[in-house]
Formats: sequence, structure tokens, C-alpha cells
Amino acid sequence: TRTPRASLIAHGPAPRRVAMDNEAAAGSAQIASNTADSAPVSDARPCSSARLVSQGELLCPDGFKWIGLRKLEYEDEGGVQRSWESVERTTRKGDIDGVEIVPVLVNGPSKRPETVLVSQFRPPVGDYVLEFPAGLVDAGESAEEAAVRELKEECGLVGRPFMVSPIVLEAPGMSNANMRSVYMRVDMSLPENINPVSENDDSECITTHRVFLDELESALLDTKKAFGRPMAVDARIFALAAGLNFQRTLDLANES
Repeated sequence: TRTPRASLIAHGPAPRRVAMDNEAAAGSAQIASNTADSAPVSDARPCSSARLVSQGELLCPDGFKWIGLRKLEYEDEGGVQRSWESVERTTRKGDIDGVEIVPVLVNGPSKRPETVLVSQFRPPVGDYVLEFPAGLVDAGESAEEAAVRELKEECGLVGRPFMVSPIVLEAPGMSNANMRSVYMRVDMSLPENINPVSENDDSECITTHRVFLDELESALLDTKKAFGRPMAVDARIFALAAGLNFQRTLDLANES
């Protein structure tokens, strides 16, 4: 079921991209400076001259609707021409394939910030997988509009985008699939978020899971305890959980 986009975007200020403040910009500049001053791991051969030479026809076997295969020819840093096999979506309508939504739930009963995950059966891995809400971008949609729509469809929640990532790649060694991550503020005190009801298609069976952000990593480490059954975990969720706990990660690295 498609919810009209205008009704979903009407809550709160219009979606915006957050500009980097002066302190953050200074930190980024310092990181860039430190990186430039550090010694390379190996300078035996500069890795900056490879190039794509040609792309073969996108092959879609009979019955394939969503993806195709393409053979690529490229020239490596040594001038040697090589081949590569790529998987591509056939559904891209603009500059990105899809969006991933990182919901930040605020003003809930506990007053502790939460997020919401989804789980669904993923045939390629033969298992149920914990993921952030996500979906493909429709023709003419911005990343923010797609995120608002997908969060409503998959989780029944109305949220407001407050930050959007640059275009990022999903599995560049295998595919050109790309996306943007859209961070959304979801005010759980709003009437429309009190008793959320998802609007999934008949072919979808998606379960939602609310998790306190400060318990996210421990929940992912023991999905049976946290969610009632063992499940596979999408790498992007675990990366966020590890980032939230990065000081502990640094302490472990220093102790190793």
C-alpha cells in the first residue's frame, strides 16, 4: 500500500541536510592532515591509474526482473587488461537504487533514545535478517521522500529526516548498487506514532523491533536473547552499534 507522500512530509520542518559546524569541520581537517602526513602501507606501486575500459550488455536471464549480470573490462595499474563480473539492479530510476533509514525514536515512555529494526526472510542467505528499514527509490522521489514513505510502509511510523548521507556503495566488489542513508527523528509522543501499523505488500512479511540505542550492540551479539530467535545481522547495523560504543572498541584495541 502506498501512502500519499504529501501527508507524511507535512510533520515538522521540511527535510534538510545538516551542514557541518565549525568544530566538526576543524576535526575533519585535522583527520585529513594526519592522514596525509602518515606513511603509506606500501609505495611499491601507486594505486591510482586503473580505469574502466568497457561494459558489456546487461544480461537478464528469462524470468529475471530485479537484477542483471554485466561483464566489465578494465585496465589495472600495470596496464594489464582484465575482466570483472558485476551484478546490477534493473530498477534504478535516478542517481541511487535505494535508501536505508536510521530511525531515532524520541519521547517514548522511557525517555531513552531508541531505534527500530526490521527482520524478514532473505532467500540469498536462507535466513531471517535484522536490518534497518530500507527500500528502492521510486521515479521522481528524493531520498528523503523515499525514506518517509518506506518507514511508514514497513514500520507504520511517521518521521522527519534530519540528515542524509552522501551516495554510498553496498558491495562494490560485486555490484554497482548504491544508496543513501537517511537519519530520521521519530517523535513517539505524536498521535500517529502511538499505535503504528505497517502497510506491507502481500508478498512481504516484516517484523519490527524497537531497541534502546545503548543496548543495540548487546542485542546484536545475542539475537536469540534479544529477539526470541537467532537471526543474521546486516553489517550496517553492527557498524552503527560498534560506532556508538567506539570508546570501548578503542580500549579493547589498546589492551590487545
